[in-house]
Amino acid sequence: MKYFVAGLVILAVMDFAIAQCPVPPANGPSTVAQQLAITKLGQFLRCEANDPLNDQSPCNTFASRGVEAIYGVKDFKVGATTHQSANQMWDTVTASGSKWRKLGGVLDEQNNLCAQSIANAGWPIIALLQAAGHGHVALIIPGEPQKSGSWGMLAANSASFFLDKPALVYVNKPLSNAFGASSAQKATFFYRTP
Repeated sequence: MKYFVAGLVILAVMDFAIAQCPVPPANGPSTVAQQLAITKLGQFLRCEANDPLNDQSPCNTFASRGVEAIYGVKDFKVGATTHQSANQMWDTVTASGSKWRKLGGVLDEQNNLCAQSIANAGWPIIALLQAAGHGHVALIIPGEPQKSGSWGMLAANSASFFLDKPALVYVNKPLSNAFGASSAQKATFFYRTP
């Protein structure tokens, strides 16, 4: 009887973990989806003379533009040209009635695998850090999770921009490039329901 009860507990825990991810686990990205995301985000990495932000663009502007370009979602845009700060994004995704749902902490391998599956399924998903002064946000994009040496686990494929640090800007790298281990402990995944 002890084995039966233990089996029920394990089954219950497994069901909970599976139920947490809103899409089937381990779905692969389509080459088209991955290339589309990389192409659309790549246009925001170039400095253009008519763009007053140029390489001074903060992460929130990059993420807001990216979510709009890839998914047509304008949740983080205010007016024609203004974008919410990372901390304002936090307020938007956690607001009552928001279409955004909390997945869980960023420094968790199962959450990274689920986040990758969500991106591969074509849903918008971000990693967001609310912090005093300035937070940070990165996009999870279609691709394959990759081993992160700094996190010691698989991390979702991502894209991120850094204020005043154009050399660190990237598309198509592990999420650990956007968050060190200490900031990843405080960051959270949010996805938008279709």
